[in-house]
Amino acid sequence: MYESFASHTPFITRNVGNVSGHAEFLKIVKTPEEMAAMANNFLNHPHERAVFADSAFHFWLKHHTWAHIAKQYEELFGELLDKG
Repeated sequence: MYESFASHTPFITRNVGNVSGHAEFLKIVKTPEEMAAMANNFLNHPHERAVFADSAFHFWLKHHTWAHIAKQYEELFGELLDKG
């Protein structure tokens, strides 16, 4: 999912794992037919696809880059050292 966000690629999926927590940045479908229709919609509407993908990309950029993840680990380790 995050790889899709990072590569400006719309993510279409079933409701599995933690995807529902990111519903504004991906499309959740129930059937293969819905998935095909959504994919065709993105193919037929490139501007809509680009806007949708950009939104997911900016979310990823703000929250899920390696720099951001490393900073979270540094903060966690700092807290653990302060407690220990």
